[in-house]
Amino acid sequence: MTLRSTGGNPALGAFDATDPASLTGAVALITGGASGLGLATGRALVDAGALVVLADLDVERGEAAAKDLGCAFQQCDVTKPENSVAAVEATLARHGRLDLAVLNAGIEGGGPIGDGFDLARYRAVMGVNTDGVAFGMSAALPALVASGGAAVATASLAGLTDTPLIAAFRDAFLERGFPLLEASDVAAAIISAALSRGTGECWVVQPGREPAPYGFRGVPGARMPDGQSASFF
Repeated sequence: MTLRSTGGNPALGAFDATDPASLTGAVALITGGASGLGLATGRALVDAGALVVLADLDVERGEAAAKDLGCAFQQCDVTKPENSVAAVEATLARHGRLDLAVLNAGIEGGGPIGDGFDLARYRAVMGVNTDGVAFGMSAALPALVASGGAAVATASLAGLTDTPLIAAFRDAFLERGFPLLEASDVAAAIISAALSRGTGECWVVQPGREPAPYGFRGVPGARMPDGQSASFF
C-alpha cells in the first residue's frame, strides 16, 4: 500500500504532526468515500473531530454512509474534472475551507495485454485510478494552499486491503496465507501521512509493519563529463 502526501505551509497548517487533536474542526474531502478505504478513513476522521465530506459516484451507498457518520455527501464522478471541482466547491460552501483531500476512488482493473485486450475497460480503470487523482489534486490544490492543508492519494498495493475492491480474490489470498490489510489500518496511515507535514512522500503500509515514508535511494543520475554520476537522491 503506497500513500503519496503533499503538505502545505506549516505556518498556515491546520495539522500539528505531534498532536492528532489538531484534526478537530479540520475539513476533509474523501473521494471513493462510500465504502472500503474511503469510508474507513471518513469514520476515523469523524472520530477525531474532523468535518468530513464523502464524495462518490454511488449516491445510494454514499448517502447512507454519510448519514451513518453524521457527515455530508457529494456525488462525484472522478473521471470528469468538473465533478472534482464541484466537490471542492461544495465542501467550501458548506465548511468554508478544505484542510485534507483524500484521493481514494478506485476500481478493480486487470486483463491481458495482447489477445483479449479490452480497451474500454482499460480506459475506465485509468480514468478512475489515474485521471481521478490528477483531476482531484488540480481541483483541491488552491484550497489546500490557502489552508496549508494536505493531500493523500492511495495507490499501488491498495488492492491488498480487505475491502470490496478485492472481493473476487479474497478467498484465494486467504487460502494462500497472504496477509491482508484491514481498512482501519490504512485509514490510520492516511491520517499519519497527512499529519506528517511531509511533501511528496510515498508511505508504505504492509501487514505487521508500522507505516512509514519510503526512501528512494541510490537512483543513478546522468553520466557527467568527468565520468562521475550525478545523483539527486
